[in-house]
This record gives sequence, C-alpha cells and structure tokens, in this order.
Amino acid sequence: VGEVRERIDDYYLPYHAALAADLDAAHRAFGAVWHVNCHSMPAVGDALADDPGRERADFVLGDRDGTTCEPAMTALVAGVARVLGYTVAINDPYKGVEIVRKHGRPHENRHSLQIELKRTLYMDEDTLVPNAGYAKLQRDLTTIAAELARYVRKQTGRAT
Repeated sequence: VGEVRERIDDYYLPYHAALAADLDAAHRAFGAVWHVNCHSMPAVGDALADDPGRERADFVLGDRDGTTCEPAMTALVAGVARVLGYTVAINDPYKGVEIVRKHGRPHENRHSLQIELKRTLYMDEDTLVPNAGYAKLQRDLTTIAAELARYVRKQTGRAT
C-alpha cells in the first residue's frame, strides 16, 4: 500500500497537475485547447481485452463517443490517416480513458482525443525492435500533426 501511495504522490498526481496547468494556460492564451493523448496498443486483443483475438485497426481514435472533442477533430485525424493508407476505428476497442475524460470538454472549447497506434506498424511486438515501418509512421505522424496544426490555426483565426 505504501509503495502504491508513493507512486501516486510522486508520479500520478504531479503529472496530472502539470498537464492540467499546461492545458489551462493554453486555454487562457487562445480561448481553446486541442489535446492529443497518444498510446500504443497490441495488434490483437488479448484474452482480457474487450476484443479478444481480434486484429485491431492501425489507428484507434477515442473521443468517448464524441464527448471529449469536437467531431471535426476526430474526423480530421481519421480522414488524414485513411488517406495515408491506414485503417482507422473510432471508439473501438478504446473510447479514451481518464486523461481525455478529465480534460476533454468541448462545450468549453477544450478538446481531447486519444490516439492508439498499432505496435506492429513500427516495431516487432516480441522483441520491441523498430521494424521497417518505423520511418514511414514517423513521417505520417508528422503529416497528421501538421494537418492538426492547420486545423487549429483555422479554428483560432490564426490561419497562415
């Protein structure tokens, strides 16, 4: 119990406080915030998952059924990923967890989207060694980030 309490106090609470402070500062500065929470996921759901034995999409976008970010943000990321040749699922099997739930409040112009990336896109899941897809995924994530930045600039009236 003591070790768990220590981890909560030393890592969990400071991390979430820092994230909230950064998002609040961005919201104050721009009147809105668009937050992306990225994760990696196994290519196939395990026995304890909601999708045991099922091959997952390359990208799983979680917006908790549209409650953590504006639908246009989810649609933008999904559309760009699909154009780049990836399969995309929305809220299946991951809807987004605590971070997007806590920080995503689109009615306050606070948007938070969880992006899960299938590990086999960029590494061997057994050895954890990067595979031939690593450089392509890196380039494609840069493209997605650039499109998101363009979208945010347009939304804030700072389009260039």
